[in-house]
Formats: sequence, C-alpha cells, structure tokens
Amino acid sequence: MKVGRSSLVRQVQEDLRGRILDGSLPAGSQLPAEVDLARSMGVSRTSLREAVQQLQLDGLLIKRHGYGTFVRSTPPLRSALNVNKSTSELIRDQGMVPGTVAAQVRRAAVTPHEADRLGLAPDDPVMLTWEHYVPDAFEFVVQRRGPSLPPAAPGR
Repeated sequence: MKVGRSSLVRQVQEDLRGRILDGSLPAGSQLPAEVDLARSMGVSRTSLREAVQQLQLDGLLIKRHGYGTFVRSTPPLRSALNVNKSTSELIRDQGMVPGTVAAQVRRAAVTPHEADRLGLAPDDPVMLTWEHYVPDAFEFVVQRRGPSLPPAAPGR
C-alpha cells in the first residue's frame, strides 16, 4: 500500500514531535544532519524538511542558519490577539514564573505622534511606565507604556 506524501510528512512530524515530548530529543539538543536523519527515518529529505518546517512553526524546533536545527529550550510565548493579557499573565500561561527586574515611572512629554493621536499639545506631560520583565530569570522584554492611543482616524 502506497502512503501519500502529505500523510508521510505528517507521520515524520508526529514521530519527531513524540521524540521531543518524551525527551528522546531533549531541549537544546541539535537534530542530526538532514541527510542522516532522513536516512534513519526512511524518508526523503524533502519530506523531512516539510515536517521540520511545521515543527518550527509549532514552536518545537528552531533553525539557526549555519549551525543546524535545535529543539527549543523554552516554548515561544503565544497569546490570542482578541484576549487582552498582561505581560506577567502571558509569561505565566507559558508555565514560567514572571518577575520584574526593573521598573520606572516618570513624568515625560508626549511625542509628536502621541500628541496628534490624543489631541494633546506637544510637550504636554504624561506618566510613562517602563518595565523590564524576566520569565524564569531569562531577560526578554522591555515594555514602554504611556498614554493610550485611540485608533488612527481614516486617512492618517
């Protein structure tokens, strides 16, 4: 019985996913060379490439040009665009512990863009908050929060 190519790609993808999830391919480890991995799995390099590409899109693998393909050591942060969550909530949703290593609140002048969008005079004072978040002590984001900007008017 002949297996369709898309079915074969899906089988390779699920095989690799299983190896990642059961620890056979541990976090941070490098996948074998493409030709060797394809040969060991009994598939073409093209089928393997497609499966690997899908696992990259799923956030399980990361490709580093010139170095190889690696199992991600931390999952990518994901959030639905229709849900308004804080940075700490996003970090917690990924199974990590949020923390803030630096925070600053200060008075500042609005930028020309902010002034235009909010109907303020240039250099009107606003309060700005800067926060440097760290999930599981891994530095990753600096967030600037200032005045809330309304949606752009048509033609702007």
